[in-house]
Amino acid sequence: MNSLYKLHNEEVNAAFEILIEAIELEINNLNYLGSEAFKKRDYQDAKELAQRAEQFAAFRTKIVALSSEWHELRSSGRTLPPRLANATTRRRPVKLRKGMRTPESAYYRPLLQTLVELGGAGEMSQVLDKLYPKMAAVLKPVDHAPLPSGPKTGPRWRNTAQWARNTLKEHGFLKGDSPHGVWEITDAGRRWLEESQNNCASFLSAPTAEAAGHR
Repeated sequence: MNSLYKLHNEEVNAAFEILIEAIELEINNLNYLGSEAFKKRDYQDAKELAQRAEQFAAFRTKIVALSSEWHELRSSGRTLPPRLANATTRRRPVKLRKGMRTPESAYYRPLLQTLVELGGAGEMSQVLDKLYPKMAAVLKPVDHAPLPSGPKTGPRWRNTAQWARNTLKEHGFLKGDSPHGVWEITDAGRRWLEESQNNCASFLSAPTAEAAGHR
């Protein structure tokens, strides 16, 4: 792949990560404000803040899907000739900052593998502790740093892992009715994990309709 073409692709990926994290920070802040309003018995404000957080969460889901679709489209096409690749690169905007966090998609397979190793389910802290060694080689310095704002949520990678869990749940690969704080893989999640290991299965082409019955 032409180096400039590859750089352009990486910058688009970074742009998605910047947007996704900005949305996550907004959700964290809304949840924090809603919790504070509830403590003060401002129930109407708490309800409105919770609804607002849900709207941002739905928007985040759309952006994650678009990011995955972008990756699929770029991966499925042939490499551009150098002349065309250079032409697209010359028109790109100002370079985005380096050191972006590890994308959420990098967590999907390790997270499912961790749950399988735990017997299918585990409490969040237990899952994250066991997940870390699988992610350590790909995590960047920024992944170990705390989030820039909002309530204390620990290192950035733990926050990204929790959002990865949410995406897997939406696809039916994790159960949506597990006890609070427990993460549990579904039969559909096990099948996708096995298929992805054998055939490099695409996350977008996963059997979401079939998985819906396991939520």
